[in-house]
Amino acid sequence: MASITLARLLKLKNRYVSRLAETASIVKTYNSRLVGGEEANVRGNLNAHKITLERLVTIKQLLEDANQGGQRGRILRISELKTMLAWLKDLDTKSGKDSGGYLEREYVAEIKLEERQQMTRAIEEEVFKTQEEIDTYNATTKVSLPDGYEILPE
Repeated sequence: MASITLARLLKLKNRYVSRLAETASIVKTYNSRLVGGEEANVRGNLNAHKITLERLVTIKQLLEDANQGGQRGRILRISELKTMLAWLKDLDTKSGKDSGGYLEREYVAEIKLEERQQMTRAIEEEVFKTQEEIDTYNATTKVSLPDGYEILPE
């Protein structure tokens, strides 16, 4: 068994996800073709897809196991912070009279532009710090990868 960091394991996971998409595409594209048309090894790609799928499940389980406790909390927190940041940046802060069209309307915003900017900056800073903690954990935490899995170079 090889020992690799979570950062490398995440890269390996992404490579396997890409390979799943590639093999699925080949099987779907070439399974039924015109006689005399371009051929591909459909069964070989289907078999490769099954093997890659099983390996991806193992990798995801290793990641899940390694990300328990504080790391899991950081991952969940950053996700929710990013969601809040997205809708907060879209928050309408319009205040004052608007005489566009036939009607004159007056708007008042509870949260003004300046306050929204302060809030988003504070959240962005928290996201940055949390991401740094996640990255440090991923770079320093090692897991054992079963034999037969490719090892990405450092």
